[in-house]
Amino acid sequence: MKSLLQIFLVYLLASMTCVAYANIERLAPPNFELDDNGMAIFVNFISAEYDITLNVSNQTAHIVSHITFENTKSGMPLFDLIDEPSSLLIDGKASFQQLIDTPHSKGSTDFNQLRVVKTVLAPGSHQMVIEHELKAFAPRFFKDNVEASFFMDDFEQRGLLERYLPANLEYDQVKMTFNIQVLGGRKGI
Repeated sequence: MKSLLQIFLVYLLASMTCVAYANIERLAPPNFELDDNGMAIFVNFISAEYDITLNVSNQTAHIVSHITFENTKSGMPLFDLIDEPSSLLIDGKASFQQLIDTPHSKGSTDFNQLRVVKTVLAPGSHQMVIEHELKAFAPRFFKDNVEASFFMDDFEQRGLLERYLPANLEYDQVKMTFNIQVLGGRKGI
């Protein structure tokens, strides 16, 4: 009886994972036309690896994000990040992004912005590398140490992970890895 229950639970979890992945398109907002005749598309982040370097001496927080995502339609992928990226690569090629207003926010008090990668991608799996300095919600630097926290809330627009790191919207489930390096600080403070 116990092994039958274990088999059922494994089957149930596997089914839920497949259903969740299959429903990404149903859960994501609708894709939309951009003013410059391109199609902005919501994608499925598969994994995100964030390399965070906190430099106490220079008082900087530099982040390199490696994101693997899939899209089922051709178009320009969307992501969210409050800070301005300093560089962006798509499948190893330099690209750029633009901060845009979403269509549902025009003429509404429910204002929302996203970043669109200005490269049209065919359906498939893609790699995106984004570099930026953490400024909007920067860590606090002191002489010999740094305090860094990721505080999030959903009481205001863009109040979740996008405050700090490139992120997708809430419909997506993403495997994340955080690599944090502190340079120039004293140990044991």
